Amino acid sequence: MGTVSRYLVIALLVAGGFLAFLAFEYWWTKGSSVHFVLPNGFVGYFRIGQEDSASETVRSGGRWIYRIPSDGTLVVQDLRPLKLIEMMTANYGNGEGIPARPWSQQDQSRSGIGLHIVSADSEGWIYFLVGTDQQLKESRNLYEFPVGDIHSSEE
Repeated sequence: MGTVSRYLVIALLVAGGFLAFLAFEYWWTKGSSVHFVLPNGFVGYFRIGQEDSASETVRSGGRWIYRIPSDGTLVVQDLRPLKLIEMMTANYGNGEGIPARPWSQQDQSRSGIGLHIVSADSEGWIYFLVGTDQQLKESRNLYEFPVGDIHSSEE
């Protein structure tokens, strides 16, 4: 009876380890739901980078909330939620929605503006564009992205 008990314990430990592995794998590969809040009227590129001394990202209602400053550069402690995005939404500070491509059911806002994921670079920055589909196509020819609201450079 001792040998059967020993095999049963080993089998339970292996099964428990396997279940723990599956739970860990699910948690790490499950996509994140992220929401961006941008300055009113912001159109252009913004970027998010990581630094240990930065403030923590707020999670509310099951979504990670990123408040983008007017200069278009946000630094957070952890980029993991942005590395596998399952759902992305956005709005301006005044509450006006920004269609997030390709998740939005709307094709575009009234102005043709939408939120797009653009690229990531070797320094760890992740770039996004609040702009038109044409601006997204043009961004594919850029080596550097002019971060910030395009309206602020026109003034």
